Amino acid sequence: MKEWMLSEAEGYEILGKYGVPVPAFKIVTTAEEAGDVAESIGFPVVMKIVSPPQIIHKSDSRSCHQYRDKRRRSGCI
Repeated sequence: MKEWMLSEAEGYEILGKYGVPVPAFKIVTTAEEAGDVAESIGFPVVMKIVSPPQIIHKSDSRSCHQYRDKRRRSGCI
């Protein structure tokens, strides 16, 4: 049997289909889209890179950031 790892978004989609509460999320490709989505979801938000399967923990590659509002980034979490 072949093994594979789901992306975070795929996992959220599956859990949501079974009624498990998941955070609001959206995959975006530009900074402008990210800002628009952050405002629609509401702050604070966390931005994470959609990475290749070799990077399992986003904090290991410093590619996960929390924003308390439009201007304040609290750094890698």
